[in-house]
Amino acid sequence: MCERTIRPNDVLEGAFWPEPVRVLTVQPIGDHVQIEAVGTKTQRFYPRLVPQAQLDAVRVLPALQQEFSA
Repeated sequence: MCERTIRPNDVLEGAFWPEPVRVLTVQPIGDHVQIEAVGTKTQRFYPRLVPQAQLDAVRVLPALQQEFSA
């Protein structure tokens, strides 16, 4: 399992999504992780099954870099 912990409300960037996404749910499924997220710009829903081995390619944005819309 990847050392990184992805939690609800984290904002992620990576090749699995066309925009930064805010995590809604995270669930380990075998050697994959089911990540349900919503785009920070479009509010589009993105359900993705990400292999554990590829989680290193996902970047968790620091809180100061996260986008907040009013």
